[in-house]
Amino acid sequence: MEDDGDEIIETIPVFLSKSLANNLHVLQFPVVNQQSNFDKSQVVNSCVKPLTQQIKIDFALNTASKNYDAFKGDQLAIAADGRMSGSNNRDKNKNDPKPTFRSGRMDKQSYLSSVSMQNVERFCVGVIRDGEMYLTPIKGIYQMRPSFSYFDKQDKRAKADKKAEDGDGGDGEEEMKQVTVKFARNESEKVKKAREKSYNYISRMGAEEPWCETMWYPATSEMASMESQKLLQSSSNFTPDVLNMDSKSYVDQLISDSSETKKDPSEALAELNKVISNRKAKSLPLADQIKTILLNAKVVPFSLIQSRVTETNTDKLLRVLQTVGTLLRGNWVLQSELLYPENSVSSINGVPGQLMTRAREYVLYKFSHQTQINRAEIQQRTQLPAEEAKEVIASVGKLTGKVWELLKPIDRDFEKKYPELVQRQQLYWNAKAEGFYEMEMNKESKRVRKRSHRESK
Repeated sequence: MEDDGDEIIETIPVFLSKSLANNLHVLQFPVVNQQSNFDKSQVVNSCVKPLTQQIKIDFALNTASKNYDAFKGDQLAIAADGRMSGSNNRDKNKNDPKPTFRSGRMDKQSYLSSVSMQNVERFCVGVIRDGEMYLTPIKGIYQMRPSFSYFDKQDKRAKADKKAEDGDGGDGEEEMKQVTVKFARNESEKVKKAREKSYNYISRMGAEEPWCETMWYPATSEMASMESQKLLQSSSNFTPDVLNMDSKSYVDQLISDSSETKKDPSEALAELNKVISNRKAKSLPLADQIKTILLNAKVVPFSLIQSRVTETNTDKLLRVLQTVGTLLRGNWVLQSELLYPENSVSSINGVPGQLMTRAREYVLYKFSHQTQINRAEIQQRTQLPAEEAKEVIASVGKLTGKVWELLKPIDRDFEKKYPELVQRQQLYWNAKAEGFYEMEMNKESKRVRKRSHRESK
């Protein structure tokens, strides 16, 4: 370039979000016009093959449209499923396989995935919101193409009918044929890996693996909105952004860090959060400001968070708050996976972070439905040691007599002012309720069996 002193028009902070890094997939659909696109289409079914990484999505066709050929739709359904395809005829032969078109008319179009590229480590999804960019690494990129498997069903059915007719016309006795028995050779590990990478092997595995049906949430649903908020969750640490520091602050940070080199990183981080000043806290990105407040105060009303952060836009503050916090009875607490990272262990008995996260989610779930909980019950349900069970409950509760209560009273004013946030949080707990119910039933059944064993003695 001739001019190295180009003017900087705008500086955009960039954050790396990893909340969806292992589950974010990009689906590329065929290009259609602006009036007719897949965003407006209705999904009637979706399923995946986890082992061979295949995705199938069925979109509904508007059979009432004036552009839809009803006669041709009926013919395609008959070709795929025969005369038994309609809902009125489905019960006539229960041994028939599941029909492709249950209504007796081609009322859906299937799209099947194919891997677009193998190495996707250098790709990510970016979202720009309020002058900030959030990048999330993706797990895979797939091209969705129309599937015409109903033609294959037509061919198979025609061959089966022909074979049945030939069998009926014979004398009933099969001709004896000579067969050759072959035994598989012992393969080396290298040959086995090469065979498993072949096209024939992959195709056979894909055909043999059954489809697993999935839940599909429209883009406008509350569940989809909750998941999309994770794209705006920064994964930066609690330490200040060194790129925004002056030289003196950067040197001070280096010196303070060097004095902690002999300490455990988690202990040093905890000490840093305890003594962090208001001036240093306000130099952090907004998400980290909120993390620091929630980590130290445990249960915080929204009014207090507003008074402690630099952001004055309420909508933006609430949006970022939902990416790092959980709404609990009108107050906010730090998300469990941020309090107990995946690769961490508890400081007392070394319980893995995943178990601590699950136990704390159960505690939050119980507090969202009742005002008091019992530590012995939580310990029994979660199977945590007594010390860890107490630590999890103490992260949001206080001991009152023999029961535990929330640290802060219910903030009714916030719940009345933002009912959509309360409803969204309730949907989150409803989605997890089945898992918690199974956990309670499993622990209860184990307790009963153990008691009956002692009684039998």
